[in-house]
Order: sequence, then C-alpha cells, then structure tokens
Amino acid sequence: MNNLGYAIYIDGSFNPNSFISKHNNFFVPYGLTGYYLNTSYPTLSAWKANTGKDQNSIGIDPLYKGSFDLHTCAIELIGSGKYLADISEDIDGQPRDQNKPYIGADVFMDVTDFLQGTYTKCTQDSIMLAINTNPNEALTYLWIPEGETTPSIFSSHIGWHYLTITTACGLFIDSVEVTSLPLPLADFNIAPNFEKVQFYNFSTNSTYWQWDFGDGGYSTVFHPLYTYSNSGIYNVTLVACNNCGCDTIQKQITVVVSGVNEFGKENKIEVSPNPNNGLFTLHVAKEPIDRIEIIDIQGNLIYKKDYLYKSIIPLNIKLEVASGIYFVKAYTNGTIYLEKVVIQ
Repeated sequence: MNNLGYAIYIDGSFNPNSFISKHNNFFVPYGLTGYYLNTSYPTLSAWKANTGKDQNSIGIDPLYKGSFDLHTCAIELIGSGKYLADISEDIDGQPRDQNKPYIGADVFMDVTDFLQGTYTKCTQDSIMLAINTNPNEALTYLWIPEGETTPSIFSSHIGWHYLTITTACGLFIDSVEVTSLPLPLADFNIAPNFEKVQFYNFSTNSTYWQWDFGDGGYSTVFHPLYTYSNSGIYNVTLVACNNCGCDTIQKQITVVVSGVNEFGKENKIEVSPNPNNGLFTLHVAKEPIDRIEIIDIQGNLIYKKDYLYKSIIPLNIKLEVASGIYFVKAYTNGTIYLEKVVIQ
C-alpha cells in the first residue's frame, strides 16, 4: 500500500515481469484497488482482468467484529487461504487448518454447516448430537425440540433437530435429521412337496435369520429347502434379526413323507373311502374326538369343527373343495392324530 490510498500500486519504474502477489491481504481505504502502469483500477475484478495478477484473490468485506482488532466474521474467508508452516496459529492462538486455512489473522467459527453428517439410530436408543467446530466460540446454544443449552446432547427424538447458536458474529441456525432403523418383523410361508418343504422368508427390516424346523434341524439360509425324515406335525420357528433387535414367529406345519400313505392307522385314525369325492367317514378307534381340522397341502385351514360331547362314533364329513391332497387332524384327549385324504 502507498500513501495515495491504493491497495496495490505499481508505476512505470517497476518491472512488471518480476511482480509476484500471492495470497496477500490488502485493504482498500479510498475505493481504489490498484494502480498499474499509469492506470487505476477501482475493483479487484477489473485489476485481475487487465493485469493478469492475483487470479486466486477474492474481494470481500471482512466484517470486523470490533474497531481495534483483527477478528472477522465474513464466511467467505473460511477455507480460502493458503497454509504457511511458519504460521500455525491465528492472532489469538487458535490452530489454523492445514488443508483449508482461513484468510486473515483470525480463525473464527464456521457457522455455515456446524451440524454435519447423517444420523441413523435404533428406534429404542438415544444418539449424541454435537457441533463439529470449536464449542468455545459460541456464546449460547439452544436445541429444538429438546430445549437443551449445551454444545452436545443425547436425544431419542426421530426427525429434525434444530440448533440455534449465538457467537460474536451474530445468531445462526442449522438443522440435522435423525432417521431410525426399524425393528425386524419375522414372517414366512411354506410350499410343501411331501417330505421336502420350501420355506419362503417374508421377514422385513432383517439382516440375519435362524430357522428351527421342529425336528432338530436348523438353518440360516434366507429361503431354505428342508427335507423331513418322518411324517408329522412340526412347530417351525423363525427368528429374524438386525442391529437393533430380533423378532420371532412360530407356525405349525403338516408333513407327509412320500411312500407313507397310511401312517394314520398307526395313530388309530382312519378315513374311508380314501380316495373320495369329498364325502367320507372318519373313525378314531375307542377315543372321543374333541375337534377336527382339515388343511390343504399349503397348510391352510379349510375345515374345523368342535365336538362338545366328544363323540366316539364315526363322523361323516363333506368337503366342497378342489381335487388334491388334504390332511385330517383329529384332536383327542390331548393327542393329535393325522391322516392324508385324497379328493378326486
């Protein structure tokens, strides 16, 4: 600067080829940015366009906080400087960023995005939210909706959080959204083919699965195909989990091993005639019947009847269903008897 009020002054006696001006701070006191080879330039953009100098420079009002120091507030100064190893701290001892240093003597709080990052939490958990700049530079804090007045908080609220801070440069507001990772929900269906049963996993929000097929067999496959050794009724359990927890579901399935067509006789249950056209008689030897259920090969309940007086006489049943394989389940004195029915 010279006494004529220019920020940069170069006259004809100066060799312009040796001129170097890089990352310096200039103050324009009287509205004239530069003088170069007998020409005045009122703005930095005019100076750069006509001289080819200072292409990395910016022209802004530094917004000094006071009249007697070098503390500034202009956010354009943030991250626009060049790091010098010999100047590692600013005027009041605060470390300068080696990658994105501030232009000027003062490093001040970046109020453009002080709640950075994305946040995801389990529905039942709390999460810590905090500013990512020096908390000592802020004078006050106010978190909404929590109402807390500290630089960091723990919150269980899902949705938007707003933080209002007051610094020497004024009042600023930033926001961040917290989303939730929902709990898993276990569910499955089956497609039996005699002893081979295809299990279809319809669980949601899950990343890990544990199957218990009810006969001592287990699997962690998403859609397992399982082979049973014996006919019978099995309680199949599926546990679905993610990082936030687990959910469990249990279903009862009926399995008929191929080649075993009359396993019901071992259980003292008989259907006649079999095959039939949907009209048949059910016999359970010498035991009163509490309830009869009939299911299709998918495990869907298509018939159910409770017997209040627990009859031991043969029961006549008529079904109006499509041709196929069905299963009769007879509940007697706490025991379940099973028999296959073929309807033609």
